[in-house]
Amino acid sequence: MLSALASVVPAEVDVLVIGAGVAGAVAALAAASVHRAHTGARPRVLLAERSTWPREKVCGCCLGGGGISALESLGVSRDNLRELGHALTSAQIRCSGGLINLPLSGGMVISRGALDSLLVRAAEARGVQFLPACQARVLMRWADGWRVGLKASGDSQAKPSHICAKTVIVADGLGGHSLDDLECAEMLRPRIWRRSYMGLGATAQWGAVCDASGSDAVPNGRVVLCTGAGGYLGLARLRSGAVDLAAAIDTRAVKDAGSPQAALLGLLSGSGLTVNGAWPARMAGTALLTRRRQTVAMPGLLIVGDAAGYVEPFTGEGMTWAARGGAQAGMLAATCTPQLAAESWAQWHKGNVISQQRTCRVIARGLRVSALASAAARVVSSVPAARKLAVRIAASLSAPSRELTRLELA
Repeated sequence: MLSALASVVPAEVDVLVIGAGVAGAVAALAAASVHRAHTGARPRVLLAERSTWPREKVCGCCLGGGGISALESLGVSRDNLRELGHALTSAQIRCSGGLINLPLSGGMVISRGALDSLLVRAAEARGVQFLPACQARVLMRWADGWRVGLKASGDSQAKPSHICAKTVIVADGLGGHSLDDLECAEMLRPRIWRRSYMGLGATAQWGAVCDASGSDAVPNGRVVLCTGAGGYLGLARLRSGAVDLAAAIDTRAVKDAGSPQAALLGLLSGSGLTVNGAWPARMAGTALLTRRRQTVAMPGLLIVGDAAGYVEPFTGEGMTWAARGGAQAGMLAATCTPQLAAESWAQWHKGNVISQQRTCRVIARGLRVSALASAAARVVSSVPAARKLAVRIAASLSAPSRELTRLELA
C-alpha cells in the first residue's frame, strides 16, 4: 500500500495525526467524531503510525478513571474495555523497609496492544484513514496548513509523498522525530532531565509472583511497584494471565548488573518477591524518560501525549493523560481555528497535565532515595493522617474525570 502513497492518500486533509498510541488514536477518533457531529459529512482525518500493526509497547498497562471517562465520551464503552482487561482496585509500593497498600477505584489494567488496536478500530469506524508502517515528517508551514512528507517506514530510498494538513497533531511518543525537519525544530526539542531514567518493559509468563508468605503478590487488579537503588519496577497481571513488567531504571544500574533482567531481578528480590517462571528472553527499552517541551503548540500544530512531555507515572496516569489530552486536542482541531486551537491546547495542557505531572515528579524523586522510601512506608503504615494523605493523592491521580468539554456536548 505504501509503495503507492500518492494513490492512497489525499492531497489535503483537515487533520493529520502522527502516532497511533493512546493519545494519537484518541485524537483522531475525537476529531472525526466532532467533525461528523457538527457537519454530518465524512471527516478528512488521517492517522499515520510508523510501526507495523498491531504492536506492543513498553507501558505499565494501567488506565485511570479519567482516561476511561474520556474514552466513554467518544463512544468507547466500559464494556468494550472490560472485554480486554479488568478493574484496577489497589496499588502496593514495596521497598526494603516495608510496603504501602493504597486503594484505587475507577481504573483498569489493560494491555497496550489490545487497547491501541481497539482505539484505532473505533477511529476507522468513524471515518479515519489509518496508515500503519508510515513515517511522517512535518516539513514546513504551507498556505493555511502544514506540508508533511509521508513514506514507508524503513525504506530510506523511497521518495516521500506530500500532503497538506490544516492541523497536525503530533503524538509520536518519546523517541519521535516527526518535527526534526522544521526550521524551528530546536525550539520544539524536548529538554531531558539530566538524571532521567530509561524505560524497560516486557510481558512475563509467570504463574505467580510470591511474597515472603508464598502468596501471589500480583493478583488481578493490583499494580505493584518495587523500589530500590537505581530504579523501580511496576508489575500488573493482564487479562491473559501474563504479568506486564514496566520499569524506570538508571542506565548505570543496568550496566552494573550486567543485563536488564539482572537489574530488575535485583529490584524484585530487594522488595521481597520471587517469581514462578522464566524471565522474558528479550526486554524492550525506551529513550530517557523524564522530559518536557517548552512549546507544545503552534498555529495548526498540537503536540500531545508523551511527545509533549513525560514524567514517570505510577498507577495509570500516563495513559490517562494521553487519553484525556488526545480527546481535547482532537476536539480543538475539529472545531477551532488553527490559532485558537494552539492557544487553547497550550492552556489546557498546562492546567490539566503539567499540574498533575508535578505530583508524580515529587513521588519519583522520593522513590529514588531508598532510605526516604523506606521511611515513608513506615510512616504511612503507622500514622493514620499520613495514610489518609497517601490515599487522597492516589485517588486524585486515578479517579474518573467529570470535566465537561465541548466534546461531551457535541
